[in-house]
Amino acid sequence: MIDVANDLLGLHAARLPTPFVSLAVRVNNFNSNMLWEPLYKDGDLIKLRCMRRTLHILSPLFSPIAHRATLSFRIADCNTKYKKIQIDDRKKEEIKSIIVELVKENPLSANDIQSLSKFKLGSLTDEYSQAISIAIKELWESGELCYINESPHWGKEQRLYGHAPTLYPKHRLNDLSIEEARRRLVFHHIDTFGPVTEVDIAWWSGLGRTVIREAIEHYAEKLVNVTIQSSDKTFYMTKSNYEHLCKIRDENDRWISLMAYEDPSLKGFYESRFLYVDMQHYNRLFNTIGEVRASIFSNGKAIGIWSIDKVMKRIDWEMFEKTDRQTKHYIEKKISEMRNFLFEQS
Repeated sequence: MIDVANDLLGLHAARLPTPFVSLAVRVNNFNSNMLWEPLYKDGDLIKLRCMRRTLHILSPLFSPIAHRATLSFRIADCNTKYKKIQIDDRKKEEIKSIIVELVKENPLSANDIQSLSKFKLGSLTDEYSQAISIAIKELWESGELCYINESPHWGKEQRLYGHAPTLYPKHRLNDLSIEEARRRLVFHHIDTFGPVTEVDIAWWSGLGRTVIREAIEHYAEKLVNVTIQSSDKTFYMTKSNYEHLCKIRDENDRWISLMAYEDPSLKGFYESRFLYVDMQHYNRLFNTIGEVRASIFSNGKAIGIWSIDKVMKRIDWEMFEKTDRQTKHYIEKKISEMRNFLFEQS
């Protein structure tokens, strides 16, 4: 699971089922425990808010990079909320200290943290309730708290907060400088998703264009500019991936795969999405806020979409265009495998 998470630069996890489905289509004989155990028992993977303030599951290799690179604008959200309730810095630090000491003993729900913190503060005011909620968020964003799901089912949530350094010691979240983390995040995005444009990187990472350009300049010797027919944009790839692509471009082996809703393979792109879906089908693949629907891919291009009917316990799917019998048969096989994964573990 760690290798797959590394290959995808993290598993997109804004929706509970997404990382499990993303792995089910990539790992033979996958079952939910294969992600659950490294994520919540062994501490090999951690769930963080990072790129675009969105939840991702990351390995110790990438968690410090993603965390530090995106930290400032996530903390800024918390500071804005503190200002609205006008709480002084001394009291804010006292509240954070109480919360950290509480979760060091045992992971707790947000409600339990609220109740116990108010007891220790000796106050039940609404102002303190708001301050505690903001402090929980700030401590999670800063890497002091971690997310734990205590639900017995992988598709449901029972959220607790624990002490991150204790429960996830392999993830040294604050070791890197923000500047170095941002440089590395840009480089790894290009290495993972290239060819990509600056707009693609900005969309995926949440970083500003100036930061992205500085990182590209820093790693210039390891990168190559690529031109693509029908586009006047500048695309970037790592030299190693470009050389690999040149070697395999004449291979004709066909592959078909299902992709999860918000699958990480498609989250790295925005401006260059036209490479992965014919534009007449764009609005069928992407919804109005830019989220990518669960899709059917053939040789690197979307040819259909699929969805889960939880009530009827079935998978509905449709093709963008007519396809041959052999392709349809193979897709039906993939759909059957996904149905078995989703509903046999329900």
